[in-house]
Amino acid sequence: MKLFLKLFCLLLFILSFSCTRPKNVKPIVRSIAQVDYVACHVVEEELLIEEVNFSIIPKTFENVKNYVFKNHCASCHFGKDSYLPHLDDYESVKSVIDFNNLSQSKLIQTISKRKMPPSYSLMNRDYDAFVFLKDWVDGGAL
Repeated sequence: MKLFLKLFCLLLFILSFSCTRPKNVKPIVRSIAQVDYVACHVVEEELLIEEVNFSIIPKTFENVKNYVFKNHCASCHFGKDSYLPHLDDYESVKSVIDFNNLSQSKLIQTISKRKMPPSYSLMNRDYDAFVFLKDWVDGGAL
């Protein structure tokens, strides 16, 4: 079964380069060696994580949700029966942001200490996504 998943992920990896995509979105999987821990994290909506050019999109909750949380956190933190905080809900996200000391927010501290995601931290997996999230929080998390 594991071999089948690897082959399936490899096929998706190869096919992803032939798909038509917006210019600012491309697969994050950069080598076959990464297929195990990036492409094979099956999330209900997606199989491949997408990389985004964060320098050209506005820092809003919707963009954080769609480009950071959805790609890296959805399998555990999206939906009403998921682990807290529910990262698909702005009110729940606000509960882990300290508006008096934004850079010390539980959300940022948990990720910056490489605790989340537990399988492979966001700091290692997609540092640009972490910086985008941190900039959004430091900007007031609006």
